[in-house]
Amino acid sequence: MRTSITVAFFLIGMSFPAIADPLDKAVTFRLSFDKGLEPEVALGDSIGKFLGKDVEPRFTKGLKGQGFLTGKENQAAQFAAKDNVPEEEGSVVFWMKGLPGVTWNKADKLHYSFFYLNGRNGNLIFYKYFEHSNTCLFSEVHTPENQRQVSMISLPRYTEDEWHFYTFTWKGEKMSLFLDAELESAKEDFLFPSISDKSMFFIGQCMGAGEENRVVDEFTIYNQALSEQDLAAIYKACRSLTESPQTK
Repeated sequence: MRTSITVAFFLIGMSFPAIADPLDKAVTFRLSFDKGLEPEVALGDSIGKFLGKDVEPRFTKGLKGQGFLTGKENQAAQFAAKDNVPEEEGSVVFWMKGLPGVTWNKADKLHYSFFYLNGRNGNLIFYKYFEHSNTCLFSEVHTPENQRQVSMISLPRYTEDEWHFYTFTWKGEKMSLFLDAELESAKEDFLFPSISDKSMFFIGQCMGAGEENRVVDEFTIYNQALSEQDLAAIYKACRSLTESPQTK
């Protein structure tokens, strides 16, 4: 009996680690923006740079905590792609919401990119070209034979001034595009750019001269192509926050 009591007190005094989400082990880069542009996880270089002439990055209420305001005068968050962005297989996921009452700049003839990867042999851009266009994932890669290969898939129309969960995944030459954890488009011969030590990726880079019109939050990169079940679990865990008055 004494031994049992001793063991019981010993176990009560111990602190057991919380059970981690299995997907956490697949994270290569995570940026919640709660600490500005300092990522919580970065397998590569973690030093971020804000592109904006004589200005500081601006933040506002996000889905969870603080979100990143984007869309103005070529302003973007820039990070090294090496080791933060996997080449052969991966996923980019984030939440984004259009600001109420902020319309697309009609004079802006250039596209707004939510995510831009500048690779060794080409670029990958998740973007919207103008106000009434669909949101697209575009790849331009030069093959070893120096041939230019272009691929594109897109999302259907949706209400942009609400929080949405955006995801694109790749494995080999298959690229899939999801909205709110539902598969919307996929393509089998979609080349992903190779990554060098000089490759960079950008979050929220506006190629034109628009106003701040989007809030980006909970940006994460994984080293595996997440399944619809994986995405549904992430979406469900955060979905209740989109219905909170604090996020509207």
